Amino acid sequence: MKTRKSNIKLFIGIVITLFLILAVRIVAQPDFLATLLSGGKEKIEISGVKVNDFTQKAQSDNYSITILKEKNYHIFYFKKENKFLISIVGYPFDMWREEGEKAFVDVLGISKRNACKLNVEISTPYFANPDKAGQQYPLSFCKK
Repeated sequence: MKTRKSNIKLFIGIVITLFLILAVRIVAQPDFLATLLSGGKEKIEISGVKVNDFTQKAQSDNYSITILKEKNYHIFYFKKENKFLISIVGYPFDMWREEGEKAFVDVLGISKRNACKLNVEISTPYFANPDKAGQQYPLSFCKK
């Protein structure tokens, strides 16, 4: 019985010690928690928002970076304009816009609130959505 109680006390002591170490790291280094929650992914800053570093594994040229290319939407970053583009190439527009916006937030590892701080345009080509083509749309969840 004494051994079991001692083992429980030791276990509780270890858990409390680990919790205290984690708490000290979070207080001492505010970015530690963000890094921990992002799965250790590297971050870059764009327009004052820390986002997952999409530049390392993405296809790029001198003008743009292809962040994600799915069948019904594509996500690009234009370096010179400091702008993101979500191109909806599937029909219906509204359904794929919602999916593209969700993927955008997920890939960058940011909240919708922070996504609204970024320069983001959504468009669609005529062949995919003739009634929605020729216009630039904001993220649907951002206040105008």
